[in-house]
Amino acid sequence: MNDLVSVIIPCYNAERYVENAVRSIMEQTYSNLEIIVINDGSIDSTKEILLNLSEKDERVIYYENKVNLKLVKTLNKALLLCKGDYIARMDADDICMPNRIFEQVSFFNNNPDVSVLGTSIQLFGEGVSEKIDCQPVNDEEIKSKIYVASPFHHPTVMFNMLKLKREDLFYDETYYRVEDYELWTRLTVLGYKFANIKEVLLKYRITSTSESKILKKMLK
Repeated sequence: MNDLVSVIIPCYNAERYVENAVRSIMEQTYSNLEIIVINDGSIDSTKEILLNLSEKDERVIYYENKVNLKLVKTLNKALLLCKGDYIARMDADDICMPNRIFEQVSFFNNNPDVSVLGTSIQLFGEGVSEKIDCQPVNDEEIKSKIYVASPFHHPTVMFNMLKLKREDLFYDETYYRVEDYELWTRLTVLGYKFANIKEVLLKYRITSTSESKILKKMLK
């Protein structure tokens, strides 16, 4: 089990948390990684932190947007840069459990017909009681949930590029802040198979400026 895994981490003004986030990937028990970090026009010290990490570990590959393209365009740019057999999502303020990548690659090896794989998360952060949040685990239940809500925790997702067509994977830029929900819906129509691992493999940080919190305010 030595398939290359590309981990994509979009970063914007993430100086408070980004080093811990990237290090949680660098310190994975699974080592065959390319860690694609894209600085999306940050105006804080994010650039310096990422460049320092890239000097310490050649697997950390630094890219920079000259202007702030925002999340969806940055994700699509990252997808074009990936060379891995699997592509993992990660946010610049979350923390991966050390065995996250190993467990997801192992699952794909045992279930090669699955195209998209997520995991459970542990919520933590500002004004939040730490708790576990799980999603449905099998394909039928996941696709049933799509009718009412997103069935994946987006930063936990890994894509099986041995199964997925790359052109099917790009996010629709017109669905800002719900780009993942649109993607799951479209991949369902295309007939791809989904799964979630019940184990908690990522700590999901809640902050006052996190995309999920902003989206909840907008919906309210």
